[in-house]
Amino acid sequence: MSTTASALEVKLADLEERYRFLSELEGAQRPDGPSTSSGNTTSLPVTLPNTLVASSEAIRNTPTAESARNWVASLELSELPSLDAEHTVTTPGNLDDPWLERTMGRSERIMMLKLYTREAFRYGVALVSPSLIEQLEDPDADRRPHPCLFNAIMLVAKDMATMVPADPIYDHDTPDSAEQDFVVPESTPSDGELLARTQAHCSQSLGDVDRLQDYLQAMLLMSYWYLRKGRLMEGQYSLAVACRLIINCKLHQIDHEVMQEMAPTRLPPLEGQSRWDSTLLGRPKNVEDLAMRIAIFWHSYYGDKVRSFLTGLPPTYDNDETCHVTTAFPQDLEKYISGEAFMVPHSSCDSLFDGSEQAPDNINALPLKALTLLDYAIRYATRNFSRPQSRILLPATFELYQELTLSPSLAKDMDILGLQHSLSKFKESSGQLINDPATFAESESTQTRGEAFKAASYKTLIRLKALATEIHLSYAMVGNGTIPLYDEDTAFNSRLRAAHECADVTAEAAEELGRLFGGTPRGSGIPAIEGMCMVTGVLLAFASGVIMEKIDKVKVQLMSQESSPPERLALEQELQDELRRLRQMSDPIQRVRTTYPIVDLHWQHIEKARQGHTEAVAQGSM
Repeated sequence: MSTTASALEVKLADLEERYRFLSELEGAQRPDGPSTSSGNTTSLPVTLPNTLVASSEAIRNTPTAESARNWVASLELSELPSLDAEHTVTTPGNLDDPWLERTMGRSERIMMLKLYTREAFRYGVALVSPSLIEQLEDPDADRRPHPCLFNAIMLVAKDMATMVPADPIYDHDTPDSAEQDFVVPESTPSDGELLARTQAHCSQSLGDVDRLQDYLQAMLLMSYWYLRKGRLMEGQYSLAVACRLIINCKLHQIDHEVMQEMAPTRLPPLEGQSRWDSTLLGRPKNVEDLAMRIAIFWHSYYGDKVRSFLTGLPPTYDNDETCHVTTAFPQDLEKYISGEAFMVPHSSCDSLFDGSEQAPDNINALPLKALTLLDYAIRYATRNFSRPQSRILLPATFELYQELTLSPSLAKDMDILGLQHSLSKFKESSGQLINDPATFAESESTQTRGEAFKAASYKTLIRLKALATEIHLSYAMVGNGTIPLYDEDTAFNSRLRAAHECADVTAEAAEELGRLFGGTPRGSGIPAIEGMCMVTGVLLAFASGVIMEKIDKVKVQLMSQESSPPERLALEQELQDELRRLRQMSDPIQRVRTTYPIVDLHWQHIEKARQGHTEAVAQGSM
């Protein structure tokens, strides 16, 4: 049997399996069908057109000359199309996915695309092309984004709508809609339909090596959607696949040399002399394309770290010799277009620690720098301790990071004091930036509520990440067993101060949201802290764990018979202050747990670990 025939048999077997899976999903939607679940979360109902679920026999009889591309395009048809079915004459507004073209009107599609563009920051690093709508409506099919990306955008846009956008997206042709809340158009396909088609189109893109950059974006968006819905294994798998392909495409090594290839003052390298020439993606088409590749990498980096913090599963980007990250931190698109991005010093993970000159900070890079500092602080903390003292600090993650080592290029030049110095510099520069009204596009007097909510999200998360880094550094600062830098009491007081600041930041965020939306953000329909990012649940876990530890210490002191009446009164007041701070974080924590099943699973683990510790202490005192 020829190699080509064998490859086609494998592909057809995979398509049969996919049809079987889709048939089971359709069966689960029927009243008499079995319910499905993933982890502790019931899977979303899936409604598929009857014609979508074709028989395996029909697939087996497909002519071998037909490609997966034509098969995917035929999902909504009763018969498989001819070879040129996707290359019909285009009309204005036509899409690469005729099924979505027929399902949704043009104004409805644009409404959902604008919603995605505005709210994409909620998924970490925004994956938004500056001309997304124009690209999708390009008469030349070869210049349009792959349909897997369009379906993925529609899928996550529906999810973003459930986070309660702060301002309505309305149709300019219908002025009355300006005063109405945003409502997902009734013609928008179900989650199940969009997910199934995204998966199918992704299979086609990968199988035919067709617009892989769009494939990467679709996989990243889909993986984050899975994690948002509590479908952990699917999210982990999708993200891991995307991250490995991103490494294969060298998107983690867009360093100074690679950046200079696109500098406006430089001639492009000769054929075969660009590092891109040996990659799957080839050279960027223009500076906007380069900016998108940088955004794709950092989006995957952000998701990889957050997923690891939440689950304890190994990160893909551990920044060791096998995956040394050198990609420049992202900048505003205007700086790539103007050429400024190519003239500033190169800044990546290494430059946070090696003392080299850094490019001026910007609001796109700050969250990633804060996340990188937190990652390294955790590694340093777990390198010195077999188990952290606090009972709430992600035991699984700490045990995981014990098996990892710092990148040799960093470890030889950086010690714990170096990391502390890096954090101090970051807090200084980030504080100046996030408190500067010019940092965000609009001034406070002209900001929409959505823009104000985005600004509040950046400020809150950047500050919480820096404080969580301080908490972990307090463990590492106790020393490596030979030369302690802190004693235990000093280390505890250091992390307690950071935890108190976390409580203050949380209270400030709640107050700001209350001003924006008319009162304390309670109940459905009003944006609150859980709309910022799922990582909020982890960051508040670190801080609340330290405060719980302090509460336990005070209770032990109160039970002691040695306290004088004035000392006892002071201890009771201290206890009330700590309980107040804990309450400031408890409501946001509960809201985050309710919104994100993955965070709730994490907190269930925390509560179980704390209960086990309490029982052990009680037995030891008997």
